[in-house]
Amino acid sequence: MKNIKLFETFVSESKGIHPAIYSHLERFFKKHGNKGSFNQAKEYVASKMKDWELSKDDYTEAKKRFA
Repeated sequence: MKNIKLFETFVSESKGIHPAIYSHLERFFKKHGNKGSFNQAKEYVASKMKDWELSKDDYTEAKKRFA
């Protein structure tokens, strides 16, 4: 049963924004709107989450959702 839960988490994570950075990206796009670039978002997330590398997929999904 534990393996099934882990697999469901793995599969669902590939869709949407990673939960660890969801709120950071939401705040970023509220501040910058549609004009926030990937590099700006990457720097913003890195300033909030040490050693986090923002993926282009998470950025694109957040832009669709929040900008």
